[in-house]
Amino acid sequence: MRNPILLLLTVTLFITCQKEQIQQDTAQTKDLPSKKSEYVGELPMAEAEVYASTLIEEAGWEIENNVSIGKDPTKSISTAWLRSNERSVVDEENDIVHHVFKIAVGPGKYDKINLHRVVRQNSRNFPIKTDKTAFLLHGDFKDFEGIFLPGVKSPRIDDNEGFAIYLAKNNVDVWGIDQAWTLVPVEESNFAFMKDWGMERQVRDLKKAMTLVRIIRFLSGSGLKPLNLLGYSSGSAVGFALLNEETSKPDNNRNVAGFIGVDQGVTTNDPIWEVIVCDIVAGYQGLIDAGQYQDFNPLPLFGNAALADPDGASELIPGFTNIQAALALGVYPPFEPHPLHFLAGTFDADFFPTGLQYSNLDEWVDFLMYAPPYEPVAFELDEYITSCPSMGDVSWDDNLDLVQNPILYIEAGGGFGPAGEHTLSLLGSSDITTMTISFHPDSDILLDYGHADLFIADNAEVKVWQPILNWIKDH
Repeated sequence: MRNPILLLLTVTLFITCQKEQIQQDTAQTKDLPSKKSEYVGELPMAEAEVYASTLIEEAGWEIENNVSIGKDPTKSISTAWLRSNERSVVDEENDIVHHVFKIAVGPGKYDKINLHRVVRQNSRNFPIKTDKTAFLLHGDFKDFEGIFLPGVKSPRIDDNEGFAIYLAKNNVDVWGIDQAWTLVPVEESNFAFMKDWGMERQVRDLKKAMTLVRIIRFLSGSGLKPLNLLGYSSGSAVGFALLNEETSKPDNNRNVAGFIGVDQGVTTNDPIWEVIVCDIVAGYQGLIDAGQYQDFNPLPLFGNAALADPDGASELIPGFTNIQAALALGVYPPFEPHPLHFLAGTFDADFFPTGLQYSNLDEWVDFLMYAPPYEPVAFELDEYITSCPSMGDVSWDDNLDLVQNPILYIEAGGGFGPAGEHTLSLLGSSDITTMTISFHPDSDILLDYGHADLFIADNAEVKVWQPILNWIKDH
């Protein structure tokens, strides 16, 4: 039997050898002009309306409500903060379009986010009006399209496949974000700008995006109500951190209505998981202390090799073929001795991976290929540190007992969710629903639904997405 942890250590060593020497240069990336009109700031209501109305006009939508919150119609602002605006039809039969707005949120070269909207159009080619909303936040080493709209990037997946399309077909107004780190290009070599891109940065950018969306919907005639937020993986941790922050805000300044946390919490009472997490946090702190602020994403290495030469010998995991290595990354537990894994696999007598139980292998390979190259180490440290209190105290879990929002928590039987269930016991909400997707609760956990199965499995629409839609309709 192959020891999965040894295999993954081999992978880590290989990737480390492939990296260029860590950049020690602390010079900051060249800044953009710092005028307020050049980027979206903290978004008090009047300022948010200016940006929202400008974005609506640029998108070609209609403004239905009178501009009354604070915009001076005699003045105009620069649109330099809106770096690009793209629109594509992703499901012609159901009149569903995908908008992507690249928005500057700060003065730095990489202080940008993507704001996505996936929505059904009416007969006039304007977004439909609906009170059903979902704002989707991706997790580690992936972006919005990679998780929720995979057909946009993958030529082997239809454009009209994915969770965002499913919701839009059911008249949900779907929005989402690409956090700033997903947009950093692979050719970048100086990552000093990422030094402080931790949890607070992710929450701040998420808050700006959700505020902007609420005002857009208000001006377009869909009301000013808060939005249902779904956070997947580390995005769930960011979502809980935002809920924690909003407990100190008046109701009309809160952006989150209901929260759907998918397969990750922010605290744990699992002693095995806590030991693992403390080791992870110590490792990330060591990288920061050494001046390395970016984490290299290994997923494309596995995906590209598996697609180009599936039966060739893997350089990532010696003794495996490239396709076996891609499978190993999905089906073996990355944090042994905890059995949590990304995909439910099938194995031969020697514990070599032979396939996947619920997901399509081609889709998994594409999932690996189409992924951003880097992620901030500061954020990775912050997403885990709340489950290792001995490593330091942070503020984004201090007020969880004051959180009153309706909560849907979804976990895969073989995923990361069970390790974070403890978070739910700390919340003040009286409306908490936990849904576990499990088909092998009494047998080998490696055969059970995994972390990534939740969005790419062949049966995800029925087993995961439909219950989420039902919850959105009920809330």
